[in-house]
Amino acid sequence: MTFRVVRPKIIIIGLTFMSTALLIAVFLSINTFPWYHTLPLLIMAFGGFFYWFHYAVIRRIVIEESGLEYRTLFTRIHKSWEEIKFIGVGYYPLRQVGTPLWIYFTDDCESREVANSKAFLRIHCRKKIITEISKFYDREITGLHLVDE
Repeated sequence: MTFRVVRPKIIIIGLTFMSTALLIAVFLSINTFPWYHTLPLLIMAFGGFFYWFHYAVIRRIVIEESGLEYRTLFTRIHKSWEEIKFIGVGYYPLRQVGTPLWIYFTDDCESREVANSKAFLRIHCRKKIITEISKFYDREITGLHLVDE
């Protein structure tokens, strides 16, 4: 099953914000003479929009019986369930108001913190993803009590 790395709610909010900024930049460039005065604003708006689009929409995780695959536009990382030593749920980088829960995967037994750079994949936590992981991963998933809070 395929999931986006970022929750759909955050994707909608981010893309709405970025497309609004892009429309404002285009509107300002049309109504400004000479138009090239707003060129830096246009470049920043287009760059921000496409960065967010890649960050939120294109990055995906595929959970299959053979393992876990992380996909972006140019990268594919596949790890079998035997290679994944630890799966945990936690706050990244630390618990703050509005900070989402993350599911993190690592192939190093000693890396048991979500903020650890050795975690090769982090994904926004959703119950559907945990259910799908539980079908194929037979070891314990640490921090599941945080999901029910």
